[in-house]
Amino acid sequence: MNRKNRKNILHKIASSLGIISSIVEDALDPNNKTEFKTLGTAGAGTAVMGTKKIIKDDGTLNVTVNFRGLAAHPKYVGHLKLDNGVLVTANAVAKTPEERKRNLGSALLTEQYDIGRVQAIIKNAMEKARQQQPDTEIKKVVVNFLGFSGGGSVVSRIVSAYEANKNVFKADVPVEIGAIAINDGWHNKSPSMIRFAEEARKNPDKHRLYITHTAVKTQGYPSTTETANYLLDSLGMKRKKYEGKPIAGLKPTHIAQDGGVTVLTAYDTPAKYYVDNRPGSMGDQHVQAARVGYIPIFEEINKLIKSDLIRLKIRLLKLLLLSLYFSYKILSKFL
Repeated sequence: MNRKNRKNILHKIASSLGIISSIVEDALDPNNKTEFKTLGTAGAGTAVMGTKKIIKDDGTLNVTVNFRGLAAHPKYVGHLKLDNGVLVTANAVAKTPEERKRNLGSALLTEQYDIGRVQAIIKNAMEKARQQQPDTEIKKVVVNFLGFSGGGSVVSRIVSAYEANKNVFKADVPVEIGAIAINDGWHNKSPSMIRFAEEARKNPDKHRLYITHTAVKTQGYPSTTETANYLLDSLGMKRKKYEGKPIAGLKPTHIAQDGGVTVLTAYDTPAKYYVDNRPGSMGDQHVQAARVGYIPIFEEINKLIKSDLIRLKIRLLKLLLLSLYFSYKILSKFL
């Protein structure tokens, strides 16, 4: 009997006994994945996808925008578990012969995705969410910004702009940043990133910061190891040996965690440089970082989504207890 059949049988037994929970179901279901629906684009270089239910019952819309590193099609991102919301993939597009000669990394990405373009992407995501759920009012948007390689430069600049002006996204409802994640692409020692990290460490139910880095060496600008060290030193955090399970077939070497801040070391030993990304090369380290980083990043986003629901339930419980208290006080006068 193969592994898939064993899991199916175990799933049926647990269901028939009435002992299955959503957690158990997630673990046992062989088809457990996000069924993203294609919603269109938000302009050149982007793809917009949505989960089955996009807007939460409390009116929160989660928008996750990834700069470089994710394929622009539902079947290639379905392995990334997203409870609800809109996922936007954003990549650089070479529009001219000169641009086609350039790397589609940080320089071109930062040119094509300035803060005005980011505003348009969020507005587009809101419009598409309203089209999918016209009877559900959007009361708040929580946006998560992810970046691989050159996409990290875009994300870092967004964090700085948001710190300077909390209304920078100019939407018709409040918009706040939930998670920030960079896969082997943070190359500037930004004080704004440190301050966001401090908030994430203190308030993990509202903010998350996830940094994945490799041992790839750079010339002329800080490596991702140097910026990760800058973050850890600023927060007084220390790495420890990674003892968890392999992620996407690779076992990271170290991890540092505190509150809502995580720094994952995918590789700690520099590799040789080759023109191609052959296994064990510096280029291969960089590519593997994307595979390793995205799975736990989406887990962090889902924790934020669930914590919103928990906070709502707590508020409702407090209101219920308060109403019961006053009802008791009123009734006691007549007893």
